[in-house]
Amino acid sequence: MAVDVWLWGALALHRRKAVLNDALSAMPVAELPDGPAVIIAFGDEFQRDANFSSTLVTWSKTPGHLAVLCPPFLNQPCALPVPWTPQRRTYQAKGGEGLAALLAPEVSHQLDGRLQVAPLPGATWTDLTIATAYYRAHPASGVFAVTSLPLWSVRVLDRPEALRVWIEDQYALAGQSMARKADPEPAVFRPGSKHFVMLMHLLSGSFADGEAAIQQLAMSSIFQISTDDARQALLELTNHGLISGMRVSDAGVGALRLSPYAAYAAALQRMTT
Repeated sequence: MAVDVWLWGALALHRRKAVLNDALSAMPVAELPDGPAVIIAFGDEFQRDANFSSTLVTWSKTPGHLAVLCPPFLNQPCALPVPWTPQRRTYQAKGGEGLAALLAPEVSHQLDGRLQVAPLPGATWTDLTIATAYYRAHPASGVFAVTSLPLWSVRVLDRPEALRVWIEDQYALAGQSMARKADPEPAVFRPGSKHFVMLMHLLSGSFADGEAAIQQLAMSSIFQISTDDARQALLELTNHGLISGMRVSDAGVGALRLSPYAAYAAALQRMTT
């Protein structure tokens, strides 16, 4: 890891810290560090302890700081840093990429509220519910992330690199001090109507390549955008990670879930799965 990972609060003393120590070399810390760092803590402690939560949120606003809350959670709303709620899942999570796919059988919550969907692989499930979300005060600030993934699961020991990549991807959003800052555009890209049309079109079928998808879209009686707009949307969605290999990525599904087309997109997924 290019940045230090620390365990704070009850997690620093819990037996579950052993997995995070093995996979990330994560160590307990009594005081939050000043320099670039990742802090992992239990979500239920954050929900219960007002001083704990306000301190961690304030710390996470500094560029190069990433705070991550992981299970367990209390089944009740939380107001910081913006209103959000961990809701108990009534059926197993499905889909996801990387770490999310590995830990899906153990996920017991989904996230709702005003947190943003992380523009990263594995941020949502195939039913459009949210696995990982985050808050960032502005593009140059640090990141406060909440995930339903049990990062401390023993499954991680079979694929520790999946957890390392997941942490690095989250940290890449953490402001100007981030270790892997290459292109900030994916974090601020806001898809418009032509992008949502293209995403729904790709959900509706399988296409060999971009030109095949555009040709089929031109003949559609449901989706109506110009060929030029379709090409531009396809390029921008690919560049920003909402499309991968002519398939809608988890980030693209998350964007649809938060769009005015969420209900229609969900119906399309049910019809094609």
